[in-house]
Amino acid sequence: MLPTVRRATTLAALVLLLAGAPRAAAPPPLDEILSGYVKARGGLGALNATHSMRASGTLTLGGGAPLPFTLEVRRPDRIRLEYRTGGATVVRAFDGKRGFSMVVREGAPLEPRPMTADEERAAAEQADLAGPLIVPKTKGNKVEWIGEEQLDGRRTYALKVTPKGRAPRTIWLDAETLLNVQEEGTRRAGPTEVAYVLRTSDWRKVSEAGKSAQIAVPFRIETGLKDGRDRQVFVFEKVELDVNLSSARFAPPVEEKR
Repeated sequence: MLPTVRRATTLAALVLLLAGAPRAAAPPPLDEILSGYVKARGGLGALNATHSMRASGTLTLGGGAPLPFTLEVRRPDRIRLEYRTGGATVVRAFDGKRGFSMVVREGAPLEPRPMTADEERAAAEQADLAGPLIVPKTKGNKVEWIGEEQLDGRRTYALKVTPKGRAPRTIWLDAETLLNVQEEGTRRAGPTEVAYVLRTSDWRKVSEAGKSAQIAVPFRIETGLKDGRDRQVFVFEKVELDVNLSSARFAPPVEEKR
């Protein structure tokens, strides 16, 4: 009988030991994560009060040399990117209804190419200064909890975001800062769908000149296809908020009459 008693005592001690062992804290509820995300980005008031943004820095395409770029965004749904390469300026813009791209060379006629419907939908989404996790229901975005995951050695919260009428994507938030780390999803490229990955880092607080309110902006954005193709790296060097951007900056150029 003695071995049986000893075995039971040992088991009871093990149960008590495990009961007192520290456990990993349970992740907060989804609503709490989303409200913390709004706070981390600067608060809903500051985000709603930001009507435009201009960022400048360097853009690296593939393994090429860094190119100077300027990115301009204005509510609602207006975005313009231009960068210089090989003595020319490449422009991509969307005015909320129509999108176009063109290559500007000195002395050459302007030949804007209309964006496809898929490109215009993507441009409209990229023009959202706040992003899909700010007032998601108002934007028609469904947000669901996936779980807590390790990503590149850091603890993250993985969320499934499904925009209305669009394919779902996964967004990872840093568990400590609650700021975006990575996004993965699919997008259309002509007749096929391709998987993309978007990484954001070097988040900094930026404010409009003369104002105390600040919003968080990623100063490094890496994007491309998940298989490694079409890699683009944006490194912001300067960010300005609420700059005066005319509607003409985002509209296709008007051909001069002769």
